[in-house]
Amino acid sequence: MTEIVRAQILVIRNSGVTNMFDLARVQLEAAARGMKELVLYLEEHPKPYFQFILTGESDIEYGTCSDSATYRASAEALFLCLFL
Repeated sequence: MTEIVRAQILVIRNSGVTNMFDLARVQLEAAARGMKELVLYLEEHPKPYFQFILTGESDIEYGTCSDSATYRASAEALFLCLFL
């Protein structure tokens, strides 16, 4: 995640216009504000986006949901496995 994308996420979050887990609405708001980097990032990297929203961490290594040795056993990981 670049600093530009991170800053754009924070702008949308701080505006309070949408639930940050509503990915389609976040993309819509980003497009309306001319945040092309964020729109593309959300399409290409939804898992790191949700990890950032859940934890504030933006450079997490990802395994797969079936690879319990490399994937974090946490509520955040469970959410990502179930919903993505």
